[in-house]
Amino acid sequence: MQGLKAKTIEEVLALPDEEIDIATAALILSKQWDSTVDIEKYRRQIDEMATLLKPIVAKAQPPDTIVKSINDYIFREFRDVPASAIAPIILLQASQGREGKVDEKLFLLHCVLDRKRADCVGLSMLYLSLSERLNLPIYGVIVPNHFFVRYDDNMTRINIETTGKRKSRSDTDYTQKSKVPIGTDNSYLVNLSKKETVGCFLINLGAAYNSQGKIGEAIRLLEFATSITPNLAEAHVNLGVAYAMQGKSEAAIVEFRAAILINPNLVQAHVTLGAIFIDQGKVEEAATALKTAISINPNLAEAYVNLGVIYTYQGKLEEAIAALKTAIRINPKQSAAHVNLGNIYLEQGNVEKAIASYKTGISINPNLAEAHNNLGIAYSNQGKLEEAITSCKNAISINPNLALAHYSLACCYSLRNSKDQAIESLEKTIALDASYTDMAKVDEDFDSIKGSAEFQNLVGK
Repeated sequence: MQGLKAKTIEEVLALPDEEIDIATAALILSKQWDSTVDIEKYRRQIDEMATLLKPIVAKAQPPDTIVKSINDYIFREFRDVPASAIAPIILLQASQGREGKVDEKLFLLHCVLDRKRADCVGLSMLYLSLSERLNLPIYGVIVPNHFFVRYDDNMTRINIETTGKRKSRSDTDYTQKSKVPIGTDNSYLVNLSKKETVGCFLINLGAAYNSQGKIGEAIRLLEFATSITPNLAEAHVNLGVAYAMQGKSEAAIVEFRAAILINPNLVQAHVTLGAIFIDQGKVEEAATALKTAISINPNLAEAYVNLGVIYTYQGKLEEAIAALKTAIRINPKQSAAHVNLGNIYLEQGNVEKAIASYKTGISINPNLAEAHNNLGIAYSNQGKLEEAITSCKNAISINPNLALAHYSLACCYSLRNSKDQAIESLEKTIALDASYTDMAKVDEDFDSIKGSAEFQNLVGK
């Protein structure tokens, strides 16, 4: 088999489907992730497992008995975990940045073999690696956010649930529970070719690179994935995320819209599309995307957070407060909702509520520099300058390049009549962002030092 000789994933994908060796393809990607991986070592391990299984399978002639014998072996040796097959989509949240972590140790084949623990993609890849060595008609199958394998000899068809320990589910069950989109223009619930199976694996690996911030490599793999599996929404979504993280918003929008055409119920595509539109200032398009997401899943806190951002932009503060409170009700640990709520309260002059909201958000995520800065502003509005200075310094310790925090600190020092410290902080502000020069000239917080030669030299007369 030519697939055993392949050295790169490009070589694998250039082969005719029948020449591809799934185990080799998966291990090539393992080695790409970790250059110390010994492909031959792990391939021998899989060969030895297949050799052990061969006489067992030979004695089990009816298809259901064959499947049971393989299940008995795999699930005795390997522990499955309840994790999604197509990796968790990384959300782009306007107020929090990107979130999400993909655990590559659960699906990379060498990790599965070492740790005897896998998610449904990892266990499916092992299942497929063994079945091709046993010449069994077993195929990869995908439904939205899940992967499993299927025995299909054109007479008997058995779905093998790789996170359900020996359970078999019907196509109808998958259709209902996984909300498989209706229509023929997608690759859900069908027997995948070997290339398509590799494409699904590339989606997961691309998402793992996304979560590590290795965007260039993620894009390379995910572009491969969309070329191999153009009718899988997950491929387009994860590629869209990678493009968005690289600042290619228009390319990202194209991918998210492609995903939605394939699977209109892929809620995270709508959420992330809404976040991009917010960043572009397209509030109406953003609101439409987020409301669509909420109509699909009314319990999606992220959608309400971003909807709150839109209402704030539009000056609809009561609607914004209601949306953010809904997000908090759904997920009390949603730090962005608390911080954004604090921003609205501060704008309304309700300083006590603003401080309480900022503190809650910071307790959930202490690394939100803007939240510390805004807490400092709220304290300064109360005349609590020492607390304000501490909060601004906390913001700067998290993000030394946050010009706004240096500016807020300069204002606090000026209000405290600490002229030298105020000038020093203002110098750092202007070095980071010269646009603050004109702001400082008219800011009332600097009244105590505006007449000083140092201030005049810094901002000009």
